[in-house]
Amino acid sequence: SSILFLLFSFFMLVGIAYGKTTGSVKSGADVAKFLQKGLVGVSGFLVVCLPASMFITWFGKSNISTIIAIKGAEALQHMNISGIPLLLLFILLCGVVNIFITSGTTKWMLLAPVFVPMLAMVGISPAAAQMGYRISDSAIDMITPLSAYIPVILGMMEKYKNKGQELGIGTVISLSMPYSLLIYVFWILFYVTWLLIGLPLGPGVSASM
Repeated sequence: SSILFLLFSFFMLVGIAYGKTTGSVKSGADVAKFLQKGLVGVSGFLVVCLPASMFITWFGKSNISTIIAIKGAEALQHMNISGIPLLLLFILLCGVVNIFITSGTTKWMLLAPVFVPMLAMVGISPAAAQMGYRISDSAIDMITPLSAYIPVILGMMEKYKNKGQELGIGTVISLSMPYSLLIYVFWILFYVTWLLIGLPLGPGVSASM
């Protein structure tokens, strides 16, 4: 139960020792300054944590995910969509969601309670669902305009831009789009081929239940 404290203490001591050796840490105020600087990168995540946790808690207590999963599974059964076509639709849906929600953990917490049981009811294993989710998450992340890394990328591009060239979010997305689509199509084809061959997704894990 004290592993977090031990890790924090270890890295704190190592960091202070390094700072003292290099001369970047001269007093306790410098330590506080570096701690504050380290929190800047996660400040956005901390702000989102409260409303996200409240939403997830009430979402779970309401049992809406169970209702949606059952009704969705019934609808899928009536539509006679299952197997690979259903997984492809799920991958495309995850790609659309990924444009608006960049955090992989947040997306999975929102999608998993609904779609994992829904897909399981029509014979698709949770492992196959997560694999489809990861395909979209890995390929579409680079073209979402809400990505926290776009300002960093723009800052780097400013160093190498041509004289008079205007840079913006559209520049980053347009340059990343070919790679994103190529990765997206490749992973989908690779995944479909893997499923058609019938290879397991892991030790003792198959795509169907």
